[in-house]
Order: sequence, then structure tokens, then C-alpha cells
Amino acid sequence: MKDQAGKSSRALAVALALALAAMASSCGGGGPSGSGEYPVAGVVVQSPARFDLWLQGRDCWIPGAAGATVMYGDRLKNGAPGGLVMALAAGGSLRAAESAEFEVTRDAEKAPCVDVKRGELWLDGAGGATARSSSVRVVPVEPKEEGERSAFSLEVKPGGPSTVAVADTVLPFSRVPAT
Repeated sequence: MKDQAGKSSRALAVALALALAAMASSCGGGGPSGSGEYPVAGVVVQSPARFDLWLQGRDCWIPGAAGATVMYGDRLKNGAPGGLVMALAAGGSLRAAESAEFEVTRDAEKAPCVDVKRGELWLDGAGGATARSSSVRVVPVEPKEEGERSAFSLEVKPGGPSTVAVADTVLPFSRVPAT
């Protein structure tokens, strides 16, 4: 019951953000020049501390808050203490630990791809979401049965290794070299 309520509230938050994003213009002008498209990647549904956004095509960080709409190509960073939870428009969720920095993009199949620059994040692979760093790309395995999902974490230490972990109650993942 609690899990169903959480899914319903996330779905409602994403639907609301999609509607608001369609009505509102972005800070400082339109979307990226020449693309004609600037789709919603997700919505920050929880952030106990401050985080900043670097909107695609802009030249500065702006403060973010819970309820912020994140577009594909935007970059986020948060400090310590902090963290954030983002509901992805394609399905699933992303949880970033304190002192994380990442960019939300799309892969060749138009699925969400989170490019982790530093810090740790956990990604629910629903919606085909993947993650990558400079040294590794994490691709969730497709579920074989309804209700199965894939979840993993990717931790990137600047100038150091990338660490991948998977939750033991979900499907495994495949790890391939970064491209």
C-alpha cells in the first residue's frame, strides 16, 4: 500500500511538472539554439538542502529547489549536507548523495542517461535509464517478468575510480566500457 502511494505521488509530480514545463518558458530565453526541442527529463521531488542547476545552453549555475523541472542536457550539483530525489519522466527515479554533480542526457535509444561527474547516485532502471562516468557505462538488464526492476549505484571519485553496486533484491546489470 505504501509503495503504491509513493508511485502515485511520483506519477502526479511528473505529470504536474510536464504540464508546467509546457506552459512556462525557461530562464533567460528559449531552449538550446537550433534544436527546437528541450524535453523534460524529470522533476526534483525532494531536496533537504540546496542544489544548483546549470541549464543547457546557459553560462551560470542557478539555485534549484524541490519541484524544479530538469530538462535533458541540464547539469545538477549539490553540496554537503544534502542530496536530492528526482522522478524521471521516462519512469523510475534517481537519488543523488551529497556533493554529487551529474548531467541528465539521452542515449542513442532516447532513454535517460545520467553522466556522473563526481559523487554517488542511485538509479532505478525503470524506463531504460542508464548511467555513465568517464570510465564505465552501466546498462540495466531488461526485466523478464512484470514487476521486476533493476536498480544500481554509481560512485565517481574525482581523479579516482568509479564504483558500481547493485541492490540484492533486484535484477543484475551489465557493465560495459564507456563510449
